[in-house]
Amino acid sequence: MKIPHILFIGPLPPPYSGPEISMQLFLESEILQKNCRLLFLRTNFRKDNVHKGKIDAAGIWFTLRYFLRLLRLLLFHRPDLVYYPITPTQVGWIGRDAPTLLLCRLFGAGAVIHERGSHFKLNYGKFSNWARFLVKQAFKGVYAGIVQADYLHEEFSDFLPPERIYTLYQAIDTEKYRPEPQTHTNMNLLFVGHLTKAKGYCDLLRAMPEVWQRFPNVHLYCAGNIRRGERGVFFNQYDGSPLTYEDPEIAEREFLEKTVPGDRYVNLGIITGKHKMEIFQNADIFVSPSYSEGFSRALLEAMSLGKAIVYTPVGAHEEIMKNGRNGLRVLPGDWHALAAALIHLLVDPEARRTMGRVNRDDAVARFDIAGISEQLLRIFQESMDRERGAR
Repeated sequence: MKIPHILFIGPLPPPYSGPEISMQLFLESEILQKNCRLLFLRTNFRKDNVHKGKIDAAGIWFTLRYFLRLLRLLLFHRPDLVYYPITPTQVGWIGRDAPTLLLCRLFGAGAVIHERGSHFKLNYGKFSNWARFLVKQAFKGVYAGIVQADYLHEEFSDFLPPERIYTLYQAIDTEKYRPEPQTHTNMNLLFVGHLTKAKGYCDLLRAMPEVWQRFPNVHLYCAGNIRRGERGVFFNQYDGSPLTYEDPEIAEREFLEKTVPGDRYVNLGIITGKHKMEIFQNADIFVSPSYSEGFSRALLEAMSLGKAIVYTPVGAHEEIMKNGRNGLRVLPGDWHALAAALIHLLVDPEARRTMGRVNRDDAVARFDIAGISEQLLRIFQESMDRERGAR
């Protein structure tokens, strides 16, 4: 049986964000390497999240070279299938997604697209008529669409039949992310992600004064870039309401001036490697108060490392997390409830330990890279078989 040629198109680290790390895990997967010939085309050249999505001369030049490389791969390697994570924005679809998918279709390579967020459909409703036409044409070459939770199937329901829409959860190497005994004496809260309104960073800052009234010695560690502007998230995914922009730099400045007791808040910036692992291992509670997610990789890392979690019911989190079992659930934007949930877990160390054990078990059983790679391989095989049967 002919080994299929699969062209993976997407980002690689740095930056060390979910899409980049997930692509690296798939390319390094022994299961995929054994059953496919893997080709790769990189879509990112910026080394940090601050400038991701920025339109400038360097970005335009890289895009031109990207399409030349894509043409060469399609012409000389003739891949059987293309795996491609899409962007959620009109600019992304016009500038790269639609032309990429149309070129693949032109050379006879069907695409499996992967939405790693959760707001393509909401954004699509605001696209121009021309952009919508382009998107619809691009979907004609799509064999399958992947989302990160079952309830997100509606993201592609206007473009693909139900049997061609799949759920693929976030993946992690659970052997690498193993819990270790804690050695710290402080109570530590950890937030990891873009330091933006959309990720709930500003709400977390508002919640902390209430936490410090009860626990003045708690430390809050925030890891990630402060990112001004919302380049991809414009809606509260929980209720569909427009997201009101808030400048995170101003929010942090006011927070530092008014409310922080001593050195209890630390902005870590970007953390990677051994330093990142140490920060995660020393956390008592992981906080994910986001307004919109697909499946947060940082949350999955916290699960694999056995942490209790305070989370919002967005993206896959509502589906994979059970309130009171894996952590405590709060609604996006309700910072009083966020403070109350953090206080509840700080008061109850046994609840934290129990939730941590459950999260570790769930990560190993449901989200390890080996199992997720097998599922992705099955999606590839079913997509190609379906297409051959239609010819």
